[in-house]
Amino acid sequence: MVLFFKKSVLYCLRVLRRVVAKITTGFMDFLGFMAIAKCRAVNGLGYQKAHNRMPQKNKPRCLILRYDKYGNDLDTSFEYDQIDQPLKEIGYEVTALAWDGNIISRRKLLENVFNLRPDIIVLSSYNITGERIKSQPSIGFFAALKSFLPNTKIVCLWWDTCSKRFWSKFPLENVFDLHVAMENPCGMSMEITQHVRQKFLFLYSTHPSSTAIRPKEKDISVFFSGQIGDYRGSRKEYVDHLINNGFGQHISINDRAKQISKKEYFEKMGRAKMVVNFSMSVDFHQLKGRIFEAMFTRCLLLESRNPQIECFFRDGEHYVAYDSKEDLLDKILYFEKNPVEAERIAQNARDVVLREFTTENFWKSVHDFLGIKMSSGVDLKPL
Repeated sequence: MVLFFKKSVLYCLRVLRRVVAKITTGFMDFLGFMAIAKCRAVNGLGYQKAHNRMPQKNKPRCLILRYDKYGNDLDTSFEYDQIDQPLKEIGYEVTALAWDGNIISRRKLLENVFNLRPDIIVLSSYNITGERIKSQPSIGFFAALKSFLPNTKIVCLWWDTCSKRFWSKFPLENVFDLHVAMENPCGMSMEITQHVRQKFLFLYSTHPSSTAIRPKEKDISVFFSGQIGDYRGSRKEYVDHLINNGFGQHISINDRAKQISKKEYFEKMGRAKMVVNFSMSVDFHQLKGRIFEAMFTRCLLLESRNPQIECFFRDGEHYVAYDSKEDLLDKILYFEKNPVEAERIAQNARDVVLREFTTENFWKSVHDFLGIKMSSGVDLKPL
């Protein structure tokens, strides 16, 4: 009876929080639309004036809306490394506002848009298919915002599209100019209309030439850092098997809030001879960012067999696929005895990533899709 009462109270609190969150988000949107109406009425910033008052610029400008923290409240988000820095390197003047920082009011967003007149607005981790946090405006707000700057392109970057829910909830919007799936090159579960589908690019996560992810002296045999909770539960039997067979020294399975720091993560990745990756996401296999991090650092990537990675890389040439926990352990033992072969595959992978999967190539694909000429930026030389 007591347990039932506790569960009922917790359920009611969750419902109350959701209701409060919806009311708060709706109120923030209302204030945003009021601010837009004021801009139109008081300042006369309509379509033509906004267009005609576009200032002269030495550099193209980008406004980025993303998360600031990774989840442990210590490290900056990987979104900074993979969006801000690459855009700076190709010549953009970058301004970033954080969903989780000083809460982005609709008015503050308006002020930044009017002051910057960005060529591109990048939305990263915008919640288009579920409950928005209060700092994320509605699609309708972005539509109204875009009416002021019709030449500004809005690009959405998606990091978790490998679930049925993502595609089933995707709206038939006509506001955003481009959607980029960062981890789904096969386009799995594309159950959306052709109208929306034609606005998708299926690319990959990437890092700037200044990345801290680079090879170091290789003195760690096997490395893995990631979560095993929730939908990732299938990883546990593999991790336990490795630990029980003496390969647990550099395996970290804490939740995101307690994971090792980015500095330690980059350090251990750089020192690792082999890195284990698990490709399964909520409903489909996923091209995890860890794949590219391992290849950047010249590690031998041991990857669960899946079609996503096969879109870009070849088993035995750029990585090694495994089919079971026993197969994974056998291949670790094999490559411990055959380090020259492991180093050859790891070097092949690093070479192809530095040559083809660059930030410049990534953003060139985005610019080509949008019909924008990309700035030459700076000389990007692999480190």
